[in-house]
Amino acid sequence: PATAAPPPSAAAATAPPPLFNMVVEVPAGTTPKVEVATGEGPLNPLAQDTTAAGAPRSFPAPLWFNYGMLPKTWESPSIDAETGAPGDGDPVDVVEVGGWIDEVTGKGNVGGWGAGSSPASGALPAGAVVPVKVLGALALIDGGELDWKVLAIRASHPAAAALSSVVDLEAAAGPGCVDRLVAFYTDYKLAEGKPRNAWGRGGGPVSAAEAVAVIEGAAAAYEEAGLGPPSVTAPPGLLALRARSRVVLPTE
Repeated sequence: PATAAPPPSAAAATAPPPLFNMVVEVPAGTTPKVEVATGEGPLNPLAQDTTAAGAPRSFPAPLWFNYGMLPKTWESPSIDAETGAPGDGDPVDVVEVGGWIDEVTGKGNVGGWGAGSSPASGALPAGAVVPVKVLGALALIDGGELDWKVLAIRASHPAAAALSSVVDLEAAAGPGCVDRLVAFYTDYKLAEGKPRNAWGRGGGPVSAAEAVAVIEGAAAAYEEAGLGPPSVTAPPGLLALRARSRVVLPTE
């Protein structure tokens, strides 16, 4: 399998951080909960999720971030030692936060967007495959299952080079931006009559290094479970997580 970084060494301290391919499922500014339908044949098309009653599922308000997944990852239903919760059996989710920082001025859109902009600021098209830089992750416990939310910024964003952590993100985008995200995911299923969600790892974000370890573990679980072909060799710094989907990744 491809690796995301060279083995530990003195040179590794100055090596560029790994990038990961994100498939955009829900563009910023939209509400339909679209996802890669992993159970709908070998092409895995994008489809809107449904409720237990079969109704189309939507988020309670337009997202102020781009939402997607990392292909060829699987959150195994085995019990996570630190949270005591099983994985949700889905690919790893990504919250892409490029819209939280103005690409021209570099100023933060505090809480998601500022005056003169909208929730759709920085929106990426559904189905796009976008290399992202990982900043951290949140351990959401949704319905009793572990559902990691990786915080990342698209590698092409002018601010990406200067950001390496959630602390950097808060400094650039504005204080409280991650707390708002936590509040959203805590309550977002109340409208469906479901209880509030819980959080693992103390409810706060883990480091970028820990988030990368989560991704690599989910990629290994995917291959060990025989869910797809082995990863291909990727360009330097880009982990090859290929989707069996209609989307052609840059690594193919």
